[in-house]
Amino acid sequence: MQIWNEHPKFPTGSLVNHVATPKKAELRGEQWNSFEIRAEGDLFTVNLNGNKVLEAKDSKSAAGHIGLQYNKENRIEFRNIKLKPLGLKPIFDGKSLSGWRKVDTPRAKEPPVWSVQNGMLHVEKGPGQLETESTYDNFVLQMAIRTNPRDANHHPNSGVFMRGDANSFWSGYESQIRNEFKDGDPTQPVDFGTGAIYHYQPARKIVAKDGEFFVKTISAGGRLFNIWINGYLVTDWEDPHPEGTEVRKKQAKLTAGPISLQAHDPTTNLDFKDIRLVLLGHKTTLVQRAPRGG
Repeated sequence: MQIWNEHPKFPTGSLVNHVATPKKAELRGEQWNSFEIRAEGDLFTVNLNGNKVLEAKDSKSAAGHIGLQYNKENRIEFRNIKLKPLGLKPIFDGKSLSGWRKVDTPRAKEPPVWSVQNGMLHVEKGPGQLETESTYDNFVLQMAIRTNPRDANHHPNSGVFMRGDANSFWSGYESQIRNEFKDGDPTQPVDFGTGAIYHYQPARKIVAKDGEFFVKTISAGGRLFNIWINGYLVTDWEDPHPEGTEVRKKQAKLTAGPISLQAHDPTTNLDFKDIRLVLLGHKTTLVQRAPRGG
């Protein structure tokens, strides 16, 4: 997407070497300009400062990286860079547990209680899980989550499981939910921390807070997992293990499985809402690398 007013054929807003803008679009120099680019299938829409400057179809590049270009001695700055997955569809209807099933464990003295309240999926007590009847392999999953602590020292523990085995207790990959950190430092998570891939990669920072809804976005594509909390990339992990069927035995499980919500223990108390998902092709994955450190 061109950022240059003076190009004779592909001015600002064009798809260079693909589609030129039907009308001239002008960048405002020495001030911030706002671009919104929508790519959905072969349809591309470009808005500049709130005005549509391009809407065209092109099928030459189905998937790839997003890059920011710099030309020597031509100063440019970027900020407020946001990416939104498209095509997400609800897998929780906000009214019932339709499409989900409970999986309890014989060792639980008191099984979890799952209910639907005010459009939210609520769980108390445990251990146990609620899993989808459908199975998924490569996807983007997004949901809003709220942990409900009983006091300031309580940090409800839960998780989102992926590619597990149907009717199998806590199997597959787990994206942790636990909003606790050490010594007042959010870059030191307790028990891997919210957004982590449990057992394998801790969250680089605890972003969520107990008692408040936060948004978790999970991209699972092949061996690669990216997880954002409130838009902040906390985990990017590529499973290095040999392919197999049991994640707990350090095998990379690439086949489809249910998505499960965990009830961890008798103190469990959480709400889930706006649970949505879109399937991804094996090559069409959200790929982002997080710098290590704070």
